Amino acid sequence: MSNTTASQPSSGRLSAFKVSRVRRGNTVYVFAAGELDAATAPRLEDACEAADGVTRLVVDLRAVTFIDSAGGRVLVGLFGSWGATVTIMAGAATRRVVDVAGLSGLLPVVYAPDSRPIRSPVTHLAGFVRTSWESADSERVDP
Repeated sequence: MSNTTASQPSSGRLSAFKVSRVRRGNTVYVFAAGELDAATAPRLEDACEAADGVTRLVVDLRAVTFIDSAGGRVLVGLFGSWGATVTIMAGAATRRVVDVAGLSGLLPVVYAPDSRPIRSPVTHLAGFVRTSWESADSERVDP
C-alpha cells in the first residue's frame, strides 16, 4: 500500500505535473504525470481540447500521483465533451477519486497498474509502443 493519499498532495508545485499529447490518425493520446489539482487541472484540459479530424481521446493518468476535486471535475468535463469517444486509463490515485465520487458507472475508465516509471512511461495503446515524454512526434504541452 502506498503512503500517498488521495486527500493530501505531496507538494503544490506546478513542476510536479507533466502533460504530453500525441496524435495518431483520428485519435489523440494525452499522458499526464504528477499531481492533478486546481493549479494543474487547466493544463490537462488544454491538452484534451478537440482538434480538426479527431474523433477519439485516450487520457493516460496512470502516472498521476494525486488528484483532487478540480481534477475530478476535468474528468467529468471530458466525458461531457467527448462522451463515449473518451477513454481514461487510471492508476490508483484516479481510481480512488472515481470510486469515492461515485463516478465509476458514468466515466469510461480502464483501471491499469501503476507499473510505468514517471520519468519515462512506456505506454502500450492502440497497437503501438512509445515513450511518451521523449517521443519525437509528441506535442509538448508544458515547458
